[in-house]
Amino acid sequence: MMKFINTYYPIIIAFGCMLYSVWLGMYGKPDEALYTTHWPGTILLFAIAIRQVEKLRNDEHKHVDGGCANFCDLYVPNHLEYL
Repeated sequence: MMKFINTYYPIIIAFGCMLYSVWLGMYGKPDEALYTTHWPGTILLFAIAIRQVEKLRNDEHKHVDGGCANFCDLYVPNHLEYL
């Protein structure tokens, strides 16, 4: 159960925020509903960014020069490397 929660907590939180936004809209608070509408997308985008950074940090074969990552290895897709 903990593995499920650790994996899907951003989706659970974003879904709760979406329900909160819908609730605000249904109860006559359109300005507050519009403000909270952006929360789920922001939460999910930050979760994706954090997981990508963690993956890059944990990826052992990408490290050179005593732990510093090569910029081209991290940020340039293979098909664009030799353009």
